[in-house]
Amino acid sequence: MRTYATNTRRPDPTGAARPAAADSADGHAKAARFGEFAVACVEQDARGRAAELRAMLNTPAANLLVVIAGEVKLRHPDLSATLHRRDSAILLGATRMDLALATGTRVVLCSIPDTVVGLTLVPPSMPFVVARADAAVPSAIGALLFDLFQDDVPHSIAVRQEISAMLESLIPDAATVIALGARKGWDRRRQRHAALRFVSTHYADPDLDPDVVAAHLGISLRALQRLFEGERGLTQHIRAVRAQAAVRRLRDASLATASLDDIATLSGFPNPLAMNRTVQEVTGLAPEDLRATALRG
Repeated sequence: MRTYATNTRRPDPTGAARPAAADSADGHAKAARFGEFAVACVEQDARGRAAELRAMLNTPAANLLVVIAGEVKLRHPDLSATLHRRDSAILLGATRMDLALATGTRVVLCSIPDTVVGLTLVPPSMPFVVARADAAVPSAIGALLFDLFQDDVPHSIAVRQEISAMLESLIPDAATVIALGARKGWDRRRQRHAALRFVSTHYADPDLDPDVVAAHLGISLRALQRLFEGERGLTQHIRAVRAQAAVRRLRDASLATASLDDIATLSGFPNPLAMNRTVQEVTGLAPEDLRATALRG
């Protein structure tokens, strides 16, 4: 992987400045700063390494990421997205965010000063916001910055100042375009995802119900119900998750000697009768028959 890091070298007294360079186990590294903007470029090779880029993303600073070529997958417990050529994103320094780059992917990363007004348009809990290829300003910024790194030609102080002025003008516009296009409905999606995640980790609690979930999220029961309007309600979802857990355990050979009472308790059902009824609705088989069928083959 060829990586351009954000650590920079101060211009020398002659007025010329080259990006700092260093060799490492992961490839050749360079660096550049234009005024208050730190810029990084990454070309992903077949080894699949992106450790330096991950390190840069998992910082408190906000960054503009632009895909020049290839594919980038952004992952966070509350949100995921796949970016392709000319797609862009504002990354808000979420410490739990990870990414994967396909072989041959080229990306540009440019820091966004916290004084940029567009950042205030992004909900504080949102780890990143995405804009697609038709957002012209971010993709143009990425293409220009990437081109600057393709040669080892030093940039004079005047050129660096000119690029810095350009970024001061364009980065706020790019941030506003991306933020306005992606923030709609985020709080609702985040709360719904949090509710589903809570159920997935607490289904074995026999007292789990929508009231418990609403209390955990700090919202009213009505607000929780609105998160699931137009689809299966949360009560039905809890029941389905418990049924899936029971079926999984009934098919597990290592639990062949466990009683149905134990399976029901582990799966969050109040008693074997409730589990029996639900499992039959889901699979068409009684728990005993489901277990016997799984053990036979």
